[in-house]
Amino acid sequence: MPDTTSRASKPQDPMLNRVVAGRYRLESRIGEGGMGVVYRARHVLIDRVVALKLIRPDLRGETHLRAWMLREARAANRVDHAHIIDIHDIGETEEGELYLVMEYLVGTALSTELARGPMTLARSVDILEQMCAALARAHDLGVVHRDLKSDNILCPPAEAARTS
Repeated sequence: MPDTTSRASKPQDPMLNRVVAGRYRLESRIGEGGMGVVYRARHVLIDRVVALKLIRPDLRGETHLRAWMLREARAANRVDHAHIIDIHDIGETEEGELYLVMEYLVGTALSTELARGPMTLARSVDILEQMCAALARAHDLGVVHRDLKSDNILCPPAEAARTS
């Protein structure tokens, strides 16, 4: 006799397939942090895949947040370094939710890599060199990354790291 008990499934994110600011269709949820949720999105006109962060709705009333986001986006773009993410757009949805659009990168958070256990010395040094080069460039321009942690460091797949 087949099992007919219902299985609890994870509810679908109501934001999926929504178009933000008339330009970005949310395709999948890729992360969540203290400030908001990050989605893989696609620019509907130019078919470009991006990462879009929607600031948590409960932070909507934080009036300083928009100015802070704009300052951070300008600072990140001023650095213009291969190992620092590019910010493409910033704005507010029709419902008043703040969003930030960044380049979409494929990889794994350093925290996830570290949780898997020790990595080779060569891989460790490669990651550290890239981090230090990016931070040195930012610091040369007077930009301080105020949230540097292993969750915010994206490592390319190990195969890509060996070929670069």
